[in-house]
Amino acid sequence: MKKYKNNKFYVVKRIRLYTYLKELGFTVVQVKPDEKNPKFYVWIFNYTDELQTAIDNFYAIGY
Repeated sequence: MKKYKNNKFYVVKRIRLYTYLKELGFTVVQVKPDEKNPKFYVWIFNYTDELQTAIDNFYAIGY
């Protein structure tokens, strides 16, 4: 996972994090092949404070 340089997008590589964010109602901006491993996909979300809070909660839960 990484933030783009302009901090407007957040790239998610973990499918469990992706499903967690979708369950919370966040919308995917784009789906594309992973640059480092094109067999896998990444999901791109708009970066917001709410998204960051949800991601922090995801890791605090211990997924």
